[in-house]
Amino acid sequence: MVAAVGIGLFVAIREAVFGDDSTNPRNASPVQPVAPTAPPSQYQSPRSNRLPEVALGRSVDVTTQDRSRVRVTALTVVDPVARGRYLLRPKRGNRWVGLRLKVEGLGPGVYKDAPSNGSRLLGGGRGFRAVTKQPDGCPSLDVLVKLAPGQSATGCVIFEIPRGTSVSRFRFTPSSGFAPDVATWRLPPRR
Repeated sequence: MVAAVGIGLFVAIREAVFGDDSTNPRNASPVQPVAPTAPPSQYQSPRSNRLPEVALGRSVDVTTQDRSRVRVTALTVVDPVARGRYLLRPKRGNRWVGLRLKVEGLGPGVYKDAPSNGSRLLGGGRGFRAVTKQPDGCPSLDVLVKLAPGQSATGCVIFEIPRGTSVSRFRFTPSSGFAPDVATWRLPPRR
């Protein structure tokens, strides 16, 4: 407290003797013109590159978030997927639908991704996310796929959808759904 009073007294005496520094022409800073500021830019969501739709069985080359390339082929639809000896069942009123997928690393570098995260099955006006089930009727693709250029992996991505809902498209976006490229396959009608 004594120190604060002492400092305040010193400043008051100094201003009385020497005057306020801000009025001293030697201490005044030159006036700088103020540049007009640009209006804040509107947020724009990242643009995705929706590639042309292809038929089931066709390959599509897509770019990942880290700029490597991967070739993806939607091979077949397994509808419904048999549970086999797998302990779990779909929820009441639902069925499992599997999509057999082949993924091949093209480089540069190693392709590392969880393909099911960027997979959607479209039907009935809805998009269905993949589930982490492993029924025997369609052996699952590994959860995390790591592929050097030229290596490939094949397996099913499993979806749980309501019975009676038909699916018409499969959509894949690498890098767990955050890459710029989006590939879409047309699916044949269920028989």
